[in-house]
Order: sequence, then C-alpha cells, then structure tokens
Amino acid sequence: MKKSERDRFQTGRIIILAIAMLYLLAGPLHLEMLWGINHLKYLPGYAPFVIALAVVVGIFNGPLTSLLGAFQFLNRKFSSLSLRTRLILVTVAAAGLFYLLRVKVHALGDGYQRIYQIERGYYFYPTEALDFFLHAAFFRLFRLFTAVPAETIYIAFSILCGTVFILLLYRLYSSIKSSDQATLLLPILLSALGGSVLFFGYVESYSLYYPAVLLYLLYSLHYLDRGRYLYPGAVCLSVAVLSHQSALFLLPSFVLLMLHYHRKTTAPLSRLLAAAPVVISLTILIGIEIYNRLNYSEYLKSFGENFLPLFSGEYPALSLMHFLDLANLLLLIFPLTPLFIHLALRYAVPQVKFPDGSRWFLWAVLAGALFFLIFVDPKLGMPRDWDLFATPTAALSFVLIAFAVRRSQMGSLERFRVGYFALLFFSLWVAVNASEPRQLERAESVLKLSPKGQDYGTELLAFHYRNKLNNSPKALALFQSIKGRGRNARVLSTIAQMQLELGQVNQALSTAREGLPLDSSGALHAVIGSILLRLDSVPSALPHLMKAIELSPQTARNFYLLGQAYYRLENDTAAISAFKSSLTLDPSAFPAMFSIGQAYLRQGLLDSAYVYIEAGLKLNPKDQQAWELMNFIRSQRR
Repeated sequence: MKKSERDRFQTGRIIILAIAMLYLLAGPLHLEMLWGINHLKYLPGYAPFVIALAVVVGIFNGPLTSLLGAFQFLNRKFSSLSLRTRLILVTVAAAGLFYLLRVKVHALGDGYQRIYQIERGYYFYPTEALDFFLHAAFFRLFRLFTAVPAETIYIAFSILCGTVFILLLYRLYSSIKSSDQATLLLPILLSALGGSVLFFGYVESYSLYYPAVLLYLLYSLHYLDRGRYLYPGAVCLSVAVLSHQSALFLLPSFVLLMLHYHRKTTAPLSRLLAAAPVVISLTILIGIEIYNRLNYSEYLKSFGENFLPLFSGEYPALSLMHFLDLANLLLLIFPLTPLFIHLALRYAVPQVKFPDGSRWFLWAVLAGALFFLIFVDPKLGMPRDWDLFATPTAALSFVLIAFAVRRSQMGSLERFRVGYFALLFFSLWVAVNASEPRQLERAESVLKLSPKGQDYGTELLAFHYRNKLNNSPKALALFQSIKGRGRNARVLSTIAQMQLELGQVNQALSTAREGLPLDSSGALHAVIGSILLRLDSVPSALPHLMKAIELSPQTARNFYLLGQAYYRLENDTAAISAFKSSLTLDPSAFPAMFSIGQAYLRQGLLDSAYVYIEAGLKLNPKDQQAWELMNFIRSQRR
C-alpha cells in the first residue's frame, strides 16, 4: 500500500476510534441528546468493558488479521457448497435472525392504528398504498384458513421481505463479483441492517420500501457499469414509490437514468418499456391524491405543510436541534457515515473514474436524500420517525460508499475493519431493541428530548402499556401527562374509559365532559352516556347517546348503548330497533342478539326471542345467562 493510502486509512481508523469513544461515553454519561448512539445507557454495567475490548480488537491489525483469516476460512468452506445448499443456508439464517431480533414494541409507531384498520377490512391507505394493500390482502387470505391476527401478518411479512432482500443481494453479488461495484455490497448490506427496524416486525416500517430503494440503487449502478439490470431497477423504484410516497426523492436520479438510456438506444418500444413501471406507479399515486383531495380534503395537509420552515417555528430546518437530530440519525442508521464522508470528499471523488453517467446519477441520489432529510417535516419528530427517515439516510450512505470504496483503493483488511465496526455498532442497537423492557425505557427517554411530537408519542407508548402489558395504572399516568393540544378528544375518551375500568366513575365523567367541546366523532358523548347508564341516570344518558349516533352513525356500540337505555326505560320497541341497527353494523355482536331476545321475551314474543338468543349462543356458547333464558323459553313453549 502506498504511503498516501496508508495515511488515508490511518485517518479512517482515527475516525472509527472517535465514533467508538462516543458510543462508550454517550451511554454511561447519559448524554441524552446523542440519542442515536447512547445505547449503552440501556445495557448492563459490564457492557462498556465488553465493547471497549471489541474496539481494541478492531483497531489493531494483529487480532483483526486473525479474525479476517477465520472469516476467509469460513467463506471458502461456504463457497465450496452447492448453490442450492448455500441459498437454503442463507434463507434459514436470514429468516431466523429476523425473527429473533424483530422489534416487539409496536407502540413506537402507528402500529396499532394500522392493525385496527386492517382487521376492520380496510385495503387502502394513501401514503403507503401497496404496502398496506399487501398486508390487508395477506390478512384476508390467511383468515380463510385460520384466525391469524393482523399483527402476526405484519411480523411474517416483514420477515419475508427481509429474507427475500438478503437472497436478492446474495444472487446479485454472485452474478457481478467481477465488477468493482461488488465491493459495495457488504457495506451496503450492513447499512441496510443498520436500519433493521425494517425487517423486525415493526409495523410502521414499510417493509417493501427500504429494500426496494436499495435494490433500485444497486441495479441502476450495475446498469451504468455493465449495461444490465435497468428494467429490474425501474420495477424496484416503482415498488418503492407505491410502498411509500416519500420514495419520490429518487425521481431526479431516475430521470437521469432514462436520459442515459435514451442516448444508448434508438428503439422507441424499449424506451417506453424501461420507464413504464415508474410511470404507472406515478399515475396511480396521482389518482390516489386526486381522490383524497376530492373526498377527504379536511384530513390532508397542503403541499407546503409537508416541509419544515427555514428559520421560524419550534423546529425549523436550519436549526441546531434539527442538525443534531440528523447527526444522530446518521449514526443510528449507518454509524460509519463520517468515515465515508471523509474518504469520499478527500480522496475518492476527484480521482476515481466512474462509468458513464454514474457520477451524475449518484449526485442526484445524494441531493434527493439530503433534501428529504433536511426539509421534509417529520410528523412525530426526528427521534420518533427514524423508521421512515432510515431510507433516505441509507441512500445517502450508499452514495458515500459508492464514491469512497473501490477495489483498487481499499485492501481486504481495511474492508473487513469497516464491516467489523459496522456490525459491532449495529449489535448495540440490537441488544437494546431485542428486549421489550429496554425498548420501552428507550421510548420514554426519547420522548423527553423535545416537545415536538411528544404528546402523540406518549399516547402510543401508553397504548402499549394498556393493551400489551395490561399495566393500566402506568398507561393512565402516561395519558394524564399529555397536555395542551395533545389532550384531544381521543385521548380524553381513552382516559375516561380507563378510569371506568379502574372504578373511578366520577373522575371518568369529569374527564369526558372536559372533552365535549372537542368531540367531533361522538366518542365522548358515548362515554358519558355509558357512565350515566351505569349511574342509573337513564333519561340524562339519552341525549348524549343520540348525539353520539348523530356524529358517528356507523358505530355499532352507540346503537347498542341506546338500545340499553330504551330497554331500561321499558320502551321495548325502540330498544329492539336500536339493537337491530347495531347488528346491521356488526352482525357478530352477540350481546345485541341476547338483548333483542330479552326485549322480545318481555313483550311475550317467545318465538322471536328464541331465534335471537339461539343465534347469539352460536357465537358465544359460554354465556350462562343466555342458556338460562333459552331453557326458560323452551319450558314456556311446551
């Protein structure tokens, strides 16, 4: 290695050591604003010593050379196996790891909302049209054979996407390893694992989005280098765009790719076919946007509201807080980004000869990724939305690697050192997120960093404590901590319901009344109505239940509560009508069937009562009171 190259990689080792020192200090010293690398805060006290030892092994050539020798030996043994055996082993290893290391706390995103929508029969969600549709379609398919929950579908789908992604990378590597671009594959794979939330069962991870973007970049570079894989690249980009609209940040790079292709071929049909997948996906997106603007405009932001203000507001784009969040994001997704910034800017960019069009393509990707990261408004705040922002971050890392890492510049030991430290830093993220208590601790810690998105994030976290851990007091305390605009009708309705569950009836009534001016869905009116029924104040409950139905006429429970009110007022005709309306909206609501049967029984209509109680028992055969009514009706009909 020449002296200049030795100096270059000596500088690289210094950068790696500096990052390692940040990891070792950010956790034990509880440097909260370094949320992207303070993983050691959540690990046992011996973890810093283990990591420090691993850093020493990676910095010095002697022990690292021994590890490289062992790795090369295993690689030779693996390569000697048949292709089928290798593919089977890769599949088993990838799927197994993705299952073991999946993120288990879905409250870190809108997971429960997505699960709820899919279980209620939705097939369509505008921002992630294809991803959401596929989850819903798989859910419906498996429901034909077994009662699998939607959450299981999400986990299985993410593992499937991750495993297929690894297999495609492996096959692509096998087919192009004579090319310089093959040198990119290991670092890119590691950077993909840095955004590992994508494959570990995390519901808001857009399972297709992340791998589709990385495969688009790989296929495009290979086309520019070797003239192959243009069409698969276009298909991957179309999948990415339909998986999440934010993939549009890659559109300028695709335009450059098409211009390059149009200069190389004169066949009109070939030109059309090359661009067709992306054009079709863009047409679908435009159609979805027009449909939503026409039908749901009150729920949609204007185009400008999707971007951060430059200087004003609580979280401007050009603020110290925002750039600190971006630095954390880079260190979280691909910790060795600073190393590749150094290599790309100081050495590789001016010297390396790129295939025709590659340099401009990479600059376009870089510009799109930076624009997305700096100016697009993160809905929940940077520390919370890193699942979505992982994709442009990985694209940025991809470009830096492409500029910096070439076969002629980096020896096998230096490439191995980069992979070693990327895997070491990634293992810290895994150690935190593979443990549910550590995930919860980290989520609560991150929520305290900034007021941006704190209320909604707290709501999601509280939802997890309530529905997954059955820790109602903790969930209630989290909900109660939400203040200001975040204390909306949905939050107040949940607080009131939880207070009821804990026997705090008067507090629940007070909470529900607090939110009435904000209640546009009728949820709080329904809560008040149910509380008043519980307090035997039936006449006072009726206006609230009617208002709930007026505001939300498609909610079965509202009609059921109204039926209960009329039944207790001995207005059986009105009660039966309300219960039947509830059944129309939810044919599986056996409580409504039993209530209709009771109302008919009080009217002396034994046959009608029998029909509804029998239908209810088919759905819930364990209801002892219903069996007693059934036996009573049978005795009266003899």
